[in-house]
Amino acid sequence: MKLLCFANTDWYLYNYRMPIDLILKEKGYTIVMVSPPGKYVKNIKAAGFRWRPITMSRCGMNPLRESSTIRQLTNIYEEEKPDIVHHFTIKCNLYGSIAARLAHVPIVIDSIAGLGYVFASPAIKARLLRPFGYWSYKLSLSNSKVIFQNTEDRFRFVSNNYVKEKDAYLIKSSGVDLAKFLPQPIPQDQINILLGSRMLWTKGIGEFVEAAKIVKKQYPQVNFLLAGDVDSGNPSSITPEKLRSWEDQGYVKWLGFQENMPELLKNCHLVCFPSKHTEGTPKFLIEAAATARPIITTQNRGCKEVVDDNVNGFLVPKGEHISLANAIFKLLNNRSLVEKMGMMSRIKAEKEFSLNKVAHDTHQVYSNALQELRENMLMPNLDFQPTN
Repeated sequence: MKLLCFANTDWYLYNYRMPIDLILKEKGYTIVMVSPPGKYVKNIKAAGFRWRPITMSRCGMNPLRESSTIRQLTNIYEEEKPDIVHHFTIKCNLYGSIAARLAHVPIVIDSIAGLGYVFASPAIKARLLRPFGYWSYKLSLSNSKVIFQNTEDRFRFVSNNYVKEKDAYLIKSSGVDLAKFLPQPIPQDQINILLGSRMLWTKGIGEFVEAAKIVKKQYPQVNFLLAGDVDSGNPSSITPEKLRSWEDQGYVKWLGFQENMPELLKNCHLVCFPSKHTEGTPKFLIEAAATARPIITTQNRGCKEVVDDNVNGFLVPKGEHISLANAIFKLLNNRSLVEKMGMMSRIKAEKEFSLNKVAHDTHQVYSNALQELRENMLMPNLDFQPTN
């Protein structure tokens, strides 16, 4: 069975998809990855995957350039003749689904891991593009099996008839490697509070900084750490100048992109993620949970999938930095609670977010789609039987 995975960056394929594909490869899948070129292509190839380049703009709207992307993708699909194509992010879902129809690909899977800037930002540009975004989803998903990462997104798409209920699956997160992210004891020395994400306003970076200002008046020794790069291709991106100005004022330390997240989480007491973004299930949160860290995040789709309020962390309202600061105070004043909540985070990660579980559930979506095709006599001669 040939599986082709298409994403808008090689980083996405490497960070979110490759760990799952390594497991699927052991089950017998032949896997090809497609994305624009980048520095992670060498890692993808080194892991034994074939990779094919495509030219595309994440935010471009030039009709000629966008149609060229669809033509490129259609050519790749016709040449590779995959049995299954799996698309990630809105533009890849839309263009990939169009190309799959033109190339007569039998099975199309679209993943919706959060709805992105167009659906999250209050900016005028985002609001103007929103109806087009919904129209695009309805067009692209009509003949696809769709994987959602949280119940709210799945409910919205099914209730609005963008996706048939039988074609809408729920797989919480892209999985975490429990052997890589091990439970770690809470550090005894310097107190570090970590937020890991792209540096976007919609991720709650501003609220994190405002909460830091409040907390540091009582606990000046506490470090508030930002791990992640700017995303110049996203209209919600925070400028490096702004991040450095916060650092110069002593509110936060901006670490930039970090390769070694297990080590970074090991040296932190707790994590915060005050996101207002339309999340899927944030990978940062499930990695923190696997490391046995208490989590403070918002009552936001995707985020609340990872936190049971007052069990392995706290849920606070979106956009309220004072509530965020108060939740931080509760943990700073009670080390035993930090340890207890951290233990509960690890239990939740093992039960719900393991990489093996996500790979198994993804394989099951593929198997169900294959079985449906067989029943409809669309692929009577396809005799591949991936191992369970």
